[in-house]
Amino acid sequence: MKKAGFLLILLLLVATVFPANKNDDFSRAIAYYLIGDLDLAKKNLDAFFTYRPQPTLKLGFVLLFQNEKWEAAKKFRDYLESNHRSLEALTGISLATADMKNSLALDNLNKILRMNPGFAPAYLCLGNEYFLRDNFPAAAENFNRSLKYAAIPEFKILLAELFLKTAQPQQALDLMRPEAEAAPGNYYFTFMAARACLLLDDCPEADAFIDRALKLKPDAQSAQLLKGQYLLKTGELRKAKALLSKLKFTVYNPEYSLTYAEVLQKLNDRGAEKYLYEVFSQSQWDAGVNKLLGLFNVKKKNANVQNWINRAILGGQDSQRLQREFPAAFNFPTYHFSAIFSVKKIQWLANRRILVAGIVNSGEKEKLLVLDADSLKTIKSFEYEGTIQQFFPSRRLDKVIFSTTAVDNEKVYLYTLIPRSNSYILKPVIGYALKMPTVLAAFNDSGTEAYFTDGSLAELAFLSPFSTVAAYGRKVSVYPKYPFPVYSYTYSNDRWAEIRNREFLRRVPLPLLQKYLMVADACQNNPEIAKLVNKGENINITASEEMKIHFGSAPDHFLIHFSDLKNAFQAW
Repeated sequence: MKKAGFLLILLLLVATVFPANKNDDFSRAIAYYLIGDLDLAKKNLDAFFTYRPQPTLKLGFVLLFQNEKWEAAKKFRDYLESNHRSLEALTGISLATADMKNSLALDNLNKILRMNPGFAPAYLCLGNEYFLRDNFPAAAENFNRSLKYAAIPEFKILLAELFLKTAQPQQALDLMRPEAEAAPGNYYFTFMAARACLLLDDCPEADAFIDRALKLKPDAQSAQLLKGQYLLKTGELRKAKALLSKLKFTVYNPEYSLTYAEVLQKLNDRGAEKYLYEVFSQSQWDAGVNKLLGLFNVKKKNANVQNWINRAILGGQDSQRLQREFPAAFNFPTYHFSAIFSVKKIQWLANRRILVAGIVNSGEKEKLLVLDADSLKTIKSFEYEGTIQQFFPSRRLDKVIFSTTAVDNEKVYLYTLIPRSNSYILKPVIGYALKMPTVLAAFNDSGTEAYFTDGSLAELAFLSPFSTVAAYGRKVSVYPKYPFPVYSYTYSNDRWAEIRNREFLRRVPLPLLQKYLMVADACQNNPEIAKLVNKGENINITASEEMKIHFGSAPDHFLIHFSDLKNAFQAW
């Protein structure tokens, strides 16, 4: 009896531990997929499905790893029809829809966690989604939760990447060094430790970590680049050049180009200029390339060195460090700055004020900031719904209207910023979202009234097929009857009204609306023009033929241009 009880307990232990080990294979597969190592992802996924044969689900992941995301999503949906609570299928569909720039991936991952709050891969995928959206606090929170629910060392690789992204190399090293020592055969643990180590001034292990990573993966370009950066840091420029000159990336790599440019520049190599301007063309305010271009022009004895120094400081270079690298004849000014995580839009205001829409700290909602132009101190800040689209300033720059994308698709909110005493107030132009994807706005000359219409006007009215889609998919021509509403807003009494009178539309100061009316009038008054526009209306949006309406600098003429993309010689 005792023996039977012992066997029963043993079987129960095996039954509880065994699935956890197989779930670890799935977790590792997801981690390596997010890292970008599809071979290791497939290896761990095969191990998972060896003990849990699910052909449809596995095929979904195979398609996902082949970057066939649409087909993968369909397979995951098929599987969910028979097993709607499959955490693995929901994870797969969230990864397949991750590039769609909407909330679908987040919704599926949160659905998983409602069903099983301890499912670690969902937290890992959530952390990666937030990382890609630059919401670093939310990314860190979810990466840490994934580690709380599963002791998968590979999860730490993504957290270490976050630490490096947010300028925390010591935390990345503290996280990766124990894993690199515990599993010396794992390339990623060693490589991440090497990256963190190289960013620190007092880490003697950098070279050993880099060499071990190269021994594990001799052909890894990222590790070779890291070795080149180490040789540059230690002053072994000839070796760095020999190594970096052999590297060939399939896509533009700014880190490589900047590193190689610096090596060539320090060696007085003629090839430095090409790489410097290559990086500059891609990122004109990169502090590193502006500094290097300054040093390059010092050697060339050009007169524009001070400009590059100023740009390097504005890009974030420390002025005191620059002083040690440049001749004393140059100035190293100190500029005021405002710490804003992400700037979306900037607009000058009157009285030396600057209007900025952006995210002050990672993970926060967008805000509207009024800054003093001299000190860049925040005078006033406001919150608003949605994400910023466009600023529309008055002629005097005392008032601004701006539009934001609403939470609901195809709608916009409208706000106006108004001066009040020595400050500003922000208020909605109207209390609800307009059913427009974008908006055009303009003030009258005195700034007492503002006018609005649909921002789709330019792409619909001046490019074939000169039509919009009404309810039930019905195609509606935009000529000669204006298809969009036009509104006015009066500041003195907050009056919002729709303008229906066509003659009054001619006085609305929206340039695109006036261009539209010019073409519409021409269609009514000139049968030949009406015939041309009608020809454009019959061109399918997917056709090789295309008709455009172009406007000159004068407000009284336009040109209708027809072309056939398949026949370069046919146009009129």
